[in-house]
Amino acid sequence: MPIYEYICGDCAKRSSIFFRSFSEVSVAVCPNCSSDNMDKLVSKFTIGRPYGDFMKNLPSWETMTDFDENDPQSTAKMLRIWKDAMGENIGPQGEELQAYQDISDITSEFESGSLDSL
Repeated sequence: MPIYEYICGDCAKRSSIFFRSFSEVSVAVCPNCSSDNMDKLVSKFTIGRPYGDFMKNLPSWETMTDFDENDPQSTAKMLRIWKDAMGENIGPQGEELQAYQDISDITSEFESGSLDSL
């Protein structure tokens, strides 16, 4: 039961179209504007890794616990390490913490004079 992703050449809307079988795959019609000017897209996909491979990529326990949970910069730095090791989405709160880390880095570089002012 394939699901294909398309983009409409007329209204530029993306859509996923379900076909009951591979033999049923036919001309796709845009659900937004009813045009048949649809281009098939390459869908995103993931490849699962065995559990053992995942564990090999994690930093040591000492590294993972060596941060100050009361310091947002320290927490954001550790979150970045975990994200890089796991290759996973860290969610909106994690992204917010990471943005805080980036802003803090820029601010501290600017204050120390190592970042040129505009």
